[in-house]
Order: sequence, then C-alpha cells, then structure tokens
Amino acid sequence: YDVESGEENIKNFVEKYKTQFGQDNDLVAAHAYDSVYLLANCFEKAENNLINVDEIKHCLYQTKDYRGASGVFDIDGNGDSVRKAFILKTVRDGKFVKLRDQL
Repeated sequence: YDVESGEENIKNFVEKYKTQFGQDNDLVAAHAYDSVYLLANCFEKAENNLINVDEIKHCLYQTKDYRGASGVFDIDGNGDSVRKAFILKTVRDGKFVKLRDQL
C-alpha cells in the first residue's frame, strides 16, 4: 500500500481520513474501507433487498477494476484479490521507505 500514491482514489482516501481522524491512515484502514464499500455495493444490488449469501458472494467475485482506497484490483472466482499492485519497502532510520527509492 502506497500512502503517497498519485492515484486519485488513494489520494482522496488519504485526505479524507486525515481530515476525519487527524492522523495518517494505514493499510488496514484502507482495506477495511474497501471491504465495507464492496459489501455495501453488493447488498444494494441484492434482489428484493433480501441478502442471500450466494448472491453476495457472486457479486463480490464479479468485482473488476475496483478503484478503492487501497488501489485498483479485481476479485477472481476464488475470492482472491488479483491485479493488485504491491510495493517492496525496507526500514531506513526507523521508517518504512520504498525499496526502489533505495536502489
């Protein structure tokens, strides 16, 4: 998770989180935010507003090109997040920094 990403979806989340809570967010906050919004979206699509586990599961598995707080990703037929970028980091002077920046 790159809190310094230039992606609009991430930048918007970072700014809103800081405004709301007065501190920087982390990977857990971004993933929790995405999880709630993905589930809410599937609940809204539920037929007759009745929540059926299989229907929600199918909806989640159809997620493509989701632009969330943690980045852009799809969810495959196994329920796994795919096409999600990752960053290698290392610790320098007690802080996490992108490994690429250190090479």
